Amino acid sequence: MTRRRAVSWSLAVALALACCLVWSSLPDLRSAPLLRVGLFASLALVGTALTLLRPPLVPLLGAAVLLRIALLPAAVSDDVHRYLWEGKLIRHGLSPYARPADDPALTPLRDAHWARMNHRDRRTAYPPLAQLAFAAAGAVSYGPLPLKLLFLASDLAILFLLTGLLRSRGLPLHRLGWLAFNPVALIGISAEAHYDTLFVLALVASWWAVEQKRPALAWIALAASVQLKIVSLVLAPLFWERGKRSCAWLFPATLVVLALPFYQNLPSLVTAVSDFAGSGQLNDAPYYLVTRLSGCPALAPGLFLVVAVAAWRQLRRGHCTFTGASLWTLGGLIVFSPVVHFWYL
Repeated sequence: MTRRRAVSWSLAVALALACCLVWSSLPDLRSAPLLRVGLFASLALVGTALTLLRPPLVPLLGAAVLLRIALLPAAVSDDVHRYLWEGKLIRHGLSPYARPADDPALTPLRDAHWARMNHRDRRTAYPPLAQLAFAAAGAVSYGPLPLKLLFLASDLAILFLLTGLLRSRGLPLHRLGWLAFNPVALIGISAEAHYDTLFVLALVASWWAVEQKRPALAWIALAASVQLKIVSLVLAPLFWERGKRSCAWLFPATLVVLALPFYQNLPSLVTAVSDFAGSGQLNDAPYYLVTRLSGCPALAPGLFLVVAVAAWRQLRRGHCTFTGASLWTLGGLIVFSPVVHFWYL
């Protein structure tokens, strides 16, 4: 890196760090909404500059860690209180799938996290492996910090795996910046502490295993991803097409093993997922337009299936990489979903 680029890089990192520190100083997610929009947009611009400056790997990863640490004190999403509450139930020997949080039978366990969690009248929709992660983090300390540290470690592990994918393809490593400095990852994961980075880590691990021709690990990692966020299930046809089918039995086997601690209440999980899926619409412009213009609620899911089948056919014909087909499939799911939170991106 030339001296001029090094100076530009240092200034951009300092600006990004300032944005993160200001974000962390805000008391809660409802405070200063216009300032938050400005900070998010600024992080997007500065993150783009940091990536385009093509930094070496070590400074890139160092800056990524620094920004994530700066966001550790930030106010968290109300989802985090649900993570903590449900982990507490598991540590008390109770299944989070057995009843909704506002069930009178759980009154003796109510606390500040219960009071601040969302959708207390609904059963949880988080899969078994996610619940075990919440319970483990809460056992360290019954607060957001262990969860944030877990998600930070997962985020960095994703960058590590992506480094391997880029190297195997002969691509420049500075492309890691598109994730390392992405405000969606910085704010959605490091600041607000949404757990999706765990699911993404398992998913990227499965892609890495496919490219490394390690089919057994690929099927196990995909199953772990499904047990963290059920949407990964839509990628199973792509793994069947590209993976080694003799190892496919590991996929259902892993799903079963990870679900065993909650086997008595798993039907409740199916009901909860169905309830959440049909509970409303949010940030769903494509879904809304397609549904309203056509008058057919089934059209948006149908269009997703068109995208998924097209991605599968492109993969089968060799016109698309495995990760490319996976991203098209997940992208179609996000676009045509009735609920799209920004961290889904």
